[in-house]
Amino acid sequence: MPSTMSSLASAEQLSYDQAALQADLGHRFGDPDLLRDATTHRSWCAENGGTSNERLEFLGDAVLGMVLPTSSSGTIQASRRDTSP
Repeated sequence: MPSTMSSLASAEQLSYDQAALQADLGHRFGDPDLLRDATTHRSWCAENGGTSNERLEFLGDAVLGMVLPTSSSGTIQASRRDTSP
């Protein structure tokens, strides 16, 4: 179990890292908890506690799985029209 001091230091570091990331991206995220979860790997959570990015990773994979086939088929059909004799 992490000590209170190291947990506090970790929370302060995460807060700073989020601010730096947002500044670098030029975008302010509306929900800092989702940003924290999205940038937290499960191995860190195993040692320090908290929520990892796995749930969001699975959601992202599902969304990409729905969007890419539709997008790809439109691109393939357009490509076939452009190259037909």
